[in-house]
Amino acid sequence: MKVLVVEDDAALRAALLELLHGWGYALAYAADGPSALAISEREPIDLVLLDMSLPGCDGLTVCRELRRRSGHQPLVLMLTARDTSAD
Repeated sequence: MKVLVVEDDAALRAALLELLHGWGYALAYAADGPSALAISEREPIDLVLLDMSLPGCDGLTVCRELRRRSGHQPLVLMLTARDTSAD
């Protein structure tokens, strides 16, 4: 399984990558929305761990673009620190 970690916080991204690598997953990573979309166009991705607040374009925009594409649809797990009902 190939996991794309999309997180702009370098420390959190490194921790997620270390954990997932230890579990044996194939990994790719991006620090912003446009890079995540570019990677997902080049490589088959099974799961995207997606931060909501990203530079370039936010996580919802990335998710919408992934869903618009034809063909393979990766699973998407949103990561967020947002904690209100409105979010």
